[in-house]
Amino acid sequence: MALIYWGGLTYWRSDALFGTDTEAQFEAGMLLLASVPYAFFIIWGLRFDLPEQIKENQFLKFTKLYIWLAYVVGLVYFSFENSENVGFLLVGIMILGAGTAASITCLIYTGEESSRLYGLKRL
Repeated sequence: MALIYWGGLTYWRSDALFGTDTEAQFEAGMLLLASVPYAFFIIWGLRFDLPEQIKENQFLKFTKLYIWLAYVVGLVYFSFENSENVGFLLVGIMILGAGTAASITCLIYTGEESSRLYGLKRL
């Protein structure tokens, strides 16, 4: 799954990545690197629950949501900054990244019932 996802993102930006313009190469590389923490955060958020003392706090129980929203706001800001990257940031990173991370989470799930279907049910 990860190979297909990052391979697709690399192919999407292959003209800029493998071209001669160093500034375009740098921008494409940074966009690819932006997908890594997003996917890992989604995987972490789906695999682990927050500690009980954080869950009981009215404000802190939504910590995962706040972190995800901050990342989304950052991606939206960068898509407004350069309109050529809107599709890559919003579709390539946010939507496909969330789907890939959810799929990987189900594949690596080893919970108390040790079933991928149980891992999918947790989502």
